[in-house]
Amino acid sequence: MVANLLLEDEVTTRLAAARPSDDWESANLREMTREVLQANAIPACLQSELIRLQSECEGIWIEARKEGDFARVLHPAARLLSLTREVAKARAEILGVEPHEALMDLHDPGIRSRDIDALFDTLVNRLPDLVRAGAADGEYRRDPARGLPITEQLELCRRLADHLGYDFRYGRVDTSAQACFADDCPDDVRITVSPDPEDFRRALYGAAHEIGHSFYENRLPARWRYQPVGRPCSAAMQESQAILFEKIVMGAPDFYAATLSAITGNPASDSGLRPLKLGLMRQQADEASYPLHIVLRYRIEKDLINGRLEVSDLPSAWEEGCEKIFNLRPKAPAEGCLQDIHWYRGLYGYFQSYGLGYLIAAQLHEAAILTDPAIAPCLACGDIAGLRSWLGRTVYSKARRSSAADVVNAATGRPLGADAFFRHLEGRYLTGPGARLQRDDL
Repeated sequence: MVANLLLEDEVTTRLAAARPSDDWESANLREMTREVLQANAIPACLQSELIRLQSECEGIWIEARKEGDFARVLHPAARLLSLTREVAKARAEILGVEPHEALMDLHDPGIRSRDIDALFDTLVNRLPDLVRAGAADGEYRRDPARGLPITEQLELCRRLADHLGYDFRYGRVDTSAQACFADDCPDDVRITVSPDPEDFRRALYGAAHEIGHSFYENRLPARWRYQPVGRPCSAAMQESQAILFEKIVMGAPDFYAATLSAITGNPASDSGLRPLKLGLMRQQADEASYPLHIVLRYRIEKDLINGRLEVSDLPSAWEEGCEKIFNLRPKAPAEGCLQDIHWYRGLYGYFQSYGLGYLIAAQLHEAAILTDPAIAPCLACGDIAGLRSWLGRTVYSKARRSSAADVVNAATGRPLGADAFFRHLEGRYLTGPGARLQRDDL
C-alpha cells in the first residue's frame, strides 16, 4: 500500500509545492523526494517479479549450500541477477550513476565507487601483513575456548545487555539461528543471539553487536521518528555502531575483563582477544581480516552488476580473488561463493556497508577518546556511559539530516579514512594497550 501511494501523482505535486521552514524539514523533504523518485523508477510488474525470484532463489540456495552444489542454484541466481540489473539500470538513469552505484545508493545514500575503491585498495595492501604479524605476536595470549550450556549463555547475554544499558522497555533478548535485531522501528529494538555450545564468548560478542545496533535505532530523534529524515543516515553508519561495540569496545581486554566480572560476579580468566588469522570464511573472521572478505565481495559484486561477470563466472572469480587477497583457495563451494546468502536473495549493493562500517567505527572511537579524556579510563572499567553520551551528540541525534560523510567529518574533524582503523589494530595486536594516542598523531 505504501509503495502504491508513492506512485500517486498527487504525492509528487505536494512535494513540489512544499516549503520547508528549517533544516530538518528541508532534509525530510529531500528524503521524501528521493523515495518517490526511487519508487517511480521501477515498474510495478518488475518489482513483483523481483520479489518472487528473490524468495525462490533463496530457498534453492539453502539446499545448494548444504549439498555444496553450485550448479543447483546457478540458473535461478542468473535470472535474479538479470532482473536486478534491470532494476539497477532504471535507478541509475535517474541518478546519473553506474548501475552498481545505484544499488549502493539504496543503502548508503550518495556513496560512489570512487569514495570506496581507494579505501578498500589500502585495506588489501596493508591488512594481510598486519594480520600475519598480529597472529605471530599473539600466539602467547591465545585463550582456550570456553563452553557453557545454551541457557546459561542466554542469561549471560541478558546480563550483558542490562550492564551496557540496553533499554528492556523497548525490547528483549532471545535466541535464534543467527543473531539479529528488529530494525526500522525505534520503539522495537528486540535482539537475538546465537549461542555456541563450544565457546560462550561468541554469543557475548554477537550480543554486543546487536546491542550497538539497538542503541543507534532507539536514540534517534523522537520528533522525527517514522519520518524519512528520522532514520539512520546510512547502512554503513548503522553497521559502524554494531562494530564499535562488538569489535572495538567489547574486544578490548580491559573492558572485556571488567564487564565479564560484572555480569558473572567472578574475576575474568581470559583476555577475550580473538586470535588473528587469514581464512576463507567471512563469519568466522577476526576484526583485522574481516574487511578483506568485504573487499572481495564488493569487487565481484560490482563486476556482476556492471556486466563484467556472469553468475557462471562466480566460482572462478571467487577462487582468483581469494588467492590474490588471502593467498588461499576454497576447496568447496560452501567455503567459496555459496557461503553468503546476500546475492541469492537479491541483496546487492550492501557489502560495502560492512567495510565502511569498520572504518567509521574506528574513526569515531578514536575521536571520542581524544575529545573527552574521561571516556578511555571509563571504558577500561567497563563503563560505556561517556561513549554513549558522545555518540548521542555526534551521531544518534543527527539521524538522516546529514549524510554519513558529513556526520563523520563533523564528529571527527576529518573525512573518513583508514588511518584510525590501522592505529586501532596496531595498538591492540602489535604494540599493546600501553601505546598512547595523542591528538598531534592524527
